[in-house]
Amino acid sequence: MRLRTGFTLVEVLIALVIFGLLAVAAVALLNLSLSNREVVREATEAGADFQRMRQLIRADLGQAADRSVATGPGAGPALAGGQGEVLLLLTRTGWSNPEAAPRASLQRVAYVVTDGRLERRVWRGVDVAEPPLAQVLLEDARDVRIAFVASGRTYPSWPAGEPRALPDAVTLELTAPRFGRTTQWFLVGGGPG
Repeated sequence: MRLRTGFTLVEVLIALVIFGLLAVAAVALLNLSLSNREVVREATEAGADFQRMRQLIRADLGQAADRSVATGPGAGPALAGGQGEVLLLLTRTGWSNPEAAPRASLQRVAYVVTDGRLERRVWRGVDVAEPPLAQVLLEDARDVRIAFVASGRTYPSWPAGEPRALPDAVTLELTAPRFGRTTQWFLVGGGPG
Protein backbone atom coordinates (compact mmCIF):
# COMPACT_ATOMS: atom_id res chain seq x y z
CA MET A 1 0.00 0.00 0.00
CA ARG A 2 1.27 3.42 -0.97
CA LEU A 3 1.08 6.43 1.37
CA ARG A 4 -0.13 9.59 -0.18
CA THR A 5 1.48 12.82 0.89
CA GLY A 6 -0.03 16.29 0.49
CA PHE A 7 -3.03 18.22 1.69
CA THR A 8 -6.62 17.21 1.60
CA LEU A 9 -9.26 19.45 0.10
CA VAL A 10 -10.58 20.36 3.56
CA GLU A 11 -7.10 21.40 4.73
CA VAL A 12 -6.61 23.59 1.63
CA LEU A 13 -10.01 25.25 2.16
CA ILE A 14 -9.25 25.95 5.82
CA ALA A 15 -5.88 27.45 4.85
CA LEU A 16 -7.58 29.66 2.22
CA VAL A 17 -10.16 30.87 4.76
CA ILE A 18 -7.38 31.74 7.25
CA PHE A 19 -5.38 33.59 4.59
CA GLY A 20 -8.54 35.38 3.46
CA LEU A 21 -9.27 36.55 7.01
CA LEU A 22 -5.67 37.75 7.38
CA ALA A 23 -5.93 39.62 4.05
CA VAL A 24 -9.20 41.31 5.11
CA ALA A 25 -7.61 42.34 8.42
CA ALA A 26 -4.54 43.67 6.61
CA VAL A 27 -6.67 45.72 4.19
CA ALA A 28 -8.74 47.12 7.07
CA LEU A 29 -5.56 48.06 8.94
CA LEU A 30 -4.13 49.70 5.81
CA ASN A 31 -7.37 51.67 5.28
CA LEU A 32 -7.31 52.84 8.89
CA SER A 33 -3.67 53.83 8.57
CA LEU A 34 -4.34 55.81 5.38
CA SER A 35 -7.37 57.61 6.82
CA ASN A 36 -5.39 58.48 9.98
CA ARG A 37 -2.58 59.76 7.79
CA GLU A 38 -5.05 62.00 5.93
CA VAL A 39 -6.47 63.37 9.20
CA VAL A 40 -2.96 64.12 10.48
CA ARG A 41 -2.04 65.78 7.17
CA GLU A 42 -5.14 68.00 7.26
CA ALA A 43 -4.48 68.98 10.88
CA THR A 44 -0.84 69.75 10.07
CA GLU A 45 -1.83 71.89 7.09
CA ALA A 46 -4.44 73.74 9.17
CA GLY A 47 -1.85 74.39 11.88
CA ALA A 48 0.66 75.60 9.30
CA ASP A 49 -1.93 77.92 7.73
CA PHE A 50 -2.80 79.34 11.15
CA GLN A 51 0.87 79.92 11.98
CA ARG A 52 1.46 81.52 8.56
CA MET A 53 -1.47 83.87 9.22
CA ARG A 54 -0.04 84.81 12.62
CA GLN A 55 3.44 85.38 11.17
CA LEU A 56 2.13 87.65 8.40
CA ILE A 57 0.09 89.76 10.82
CA ARG A 58 3.02 89.92 13.24
CA ALA A 59 5.44 90.95 10.47
CA ASP A 60 3.05 93.58 9.08
CA LEU A 61 2.29 95.13 12.46
CA GLY A 62 5.91 94.85 13.59
CA GLN A 63 6.97 96.91 10.57
CA ALA A 64 4.09 99.39 10.67
CA ALA A 65 5.15 102.86 9.58
CA ASP A 66 3.74 106.26 10.45
CA ARG A 67 2.86 107.02 6.81
CA SER A 68 -0.69 107.94 5.85
CA VAL A 69 -2.02 107.64 2.30
CA ALA A 70 -3.79 110.61 0.71
CA THR A 71 -5.36 109.11 -2.42
CA GLY A 72 -6.35 105.82 -3.99
CA PRO A 73 -8.24 102.77 -2.75
CA GLY A 74 -5.94 102.33 0.26
CA ALA A 75 -6.28 105.96 1.35
CA GLY A 76 -6.40 106.66 5.05
CA PRO A 77 -4.30 107.13 8.16
CA ALA A 78 -1.06 105.23 8.75
CA LEU A 79 -3.02 102.56 10.67
CA ALA A 80 -6.77 102.17 10.88
CA GLY A 81 -9.20 99.42 11.73
CA GLY A 82 -12.12 98.07 13.65
CA GLN A 83 -14.76 99.69 11.48
CA GLY A 84 -16.69 98.19 8.59
CA GLU A 85 -15.43 95.40 6.36
CA VAL A 86 -11.76 96.35 6.78
CA LEU A 87 -10.41 94.77 9.92
CA LEU A 88 -7.02 96.46 9.66
CA LEU A 89 -5.37 98.85 7.20
CA LEU A 90 -1.75 99.90 7.56
CA THR A 91 1.43 101.05 5.87
CA ARG A 92 4.46 98.86 6.47
CA THR A 93 8.16 99.09 5.76
CA GLY A 94 10.59 96.33 4.92
CA TRP A 95 9.09 95.19 1.63
CA SER A 96 11.99 93.23 0.19
CA ASN A 97 13.08 94.05 -3.35
CA PRO A 98 15.43 91.25 -4.48
CA GLU A 99 15.18 92.22 -8.17
CA ALA A 100 15.91 95.91 -7.48
CA ALA A 101 12.67 96.99 -9.17
CA PRO A 102 12.01 100.73 -9.25
CA ARG A 103 9.59 100.96 -6.33
CA ALA A 104 9.39 102.10 -2.73
CA SER A 105 10.09 99.87 0.25
CA LEU A 106 6.73 100.92 1.76
CA GLN A 107 3.63 98.84 1.18
CA ARG A 108 -0.06 99.28 1.97
CA VAL A 109 -1.71 96.21 3.55
CA ALA A 110 -5.31 95.51 4.52
CA TYR A 111 -6.87 92.63 6.44
CA VAL A 112 -10.48 92.04 5.48
CA VAL A 113 -13.09 89.49 6.57
CA THR A 114 -15.28 88.54 3.59
CA ASP A 115 -17.80 85.68 3.65
CA GLY A 116 -16.05 84.11 6.64
CA ARG A 117 -12.59 84.28 5.05
CA LEU A 118 -9.77 86.32 6.54
CA GLU A 119 -7.94 87.90 3.59
CA ARG A 120 -4.72 89.89 3.34
CA ARG A 121 -4.80 92.49 0.57
CA VAL A 122 -1.60 94.12 -0.58
CA TRP A 123 -1.06 97.08 -2.90
CA ARG A 124 2.12 97.17 -4.98
CA GLY A 125 2.91 100.56 -3.50
CA VAL A 126 1.57 103.11 -1.06
CA ASP A 127 -0.02 105.66 -3.41
CA VAL A 128 -1.02 103.18 -6.13
CA ALA A 129 -4.49 103.19 -7.67
CA GLU A 130 -4.44 99.62 -9.00
CA PRO A 131 -6.48 96.96 -7.18
CA PRO A 132 -4.72 95.05 -4.41
CA LEU A 133 -3.57 91.44 -4.59
CA ALA A 134 -5.63 89.23 -2.27
CA GLN A 135 -4.49 86.20 -0.32
CA VAL A 136 -6.86 84.05 1.77
CA LEU A 137 -5.22 83.45 5.14
CA LEU A 138 -7.94 81.57 6.97
CA GLU A 139 -11.12 79.91 5.77
CA ASP A 140 -14.16 79.89 8.05
CA ALA A 141 -13.00 82.59 10.44
CA ARG A 142 -15.90 83.50 12.72
CA ASP A 143 -16.55 86.18 15.34
CA VAL A 144 -13.48 88.15 14.31
CA ARG A 145 -12.77 91.11 16.59
CA ILE A 146 -9.85 93.48 16.73
CA ALA A 147 -8.83 95.94 19.44
CA PHE A 148 -6.07 98.50 19.73
CA VAL A 149 -3.99 99.14 22.84
CA ALA A 150 -2.35 102.52 23.44
CA SER A 151 -1.19 104.21 26.65
CA GLY A 152 -2.60 101.35 28.71
CA ARG A 153 -6.11 101.69 27.28
CA THR A 154 -7.98 99.41 24.85
CA TYR A 155 -9.92 100.85 21.92
CA PRO A 156 -12.36 98.97 19.63
CA SER A 157 -11.27 101.02 16.60
CA TRP A 158 -8.32 103.10 15.44
CA PRO A 159 -7.57 106.00 15.15
CA ALA A 160 -9.04 106.54 18.58
CA GLY A 161 -8.31 110.14 19.45
CA GLU A 162 -4.79 109.35 20.65
CA PRO A 163 -2.17 111.97 19.76
CA ARG A 164 -0.11 109.43 17.82
CA ALA A 165 -0.64 107.52 14.58
CA LEU A 166 0.22 103.99 15.79
CA PRO A 167 -1.03 102.06 18.83
CA ASP A 168 1.31 100.07 21.08
CA ALA A 169 -0.33 96.71 20.32
CA VAL A 170 -3.22 95.06 18.52
CA THR A 171 -5.31 92.15 19.77
CA LEU A 172 -7.07 89.84 17.36
CA GLU A 173 -9.79 87.45 18.52
CA LEU A 174 -11.34 84.90 16.22
CA THR A 175 -12.93 81.48 16.18
CA ALA A 176 -11.45 78.90 13.83
CA PRO A 177 -12.92 75.39 13.39
CA ARG A 178 -9.81 73.45 14.42
CA PHE A 179 -8.56 75.86 17.07
CA GLY A 180 -11.65 77.24 18.76
CA ARG A 181 -11.59 80.75 20.16
CA THR A 182 -8.14 82.34 20.10
CA THR A 183 -6.83 85.69 21.27
CA GLN A 184 -3.55 86.91 19.83
CA TRP A 185 -1.48 89.95 20.77
CA PHE A 186 0.80 91.75 18.33
CA LEU A 187 3.24 94.59 19.04
CA VAL A 188 3.06 97.46 16.59
CA GLY A 189 6.27 98.83 15.13
CA GLY A 190 8.38 97.01 17.69
CA GLY A 191 6.15 98.07 20.58
CA PRO A 192 6.01 101.25 22.63
CA GLY A 193 8.94 103.55 22.01
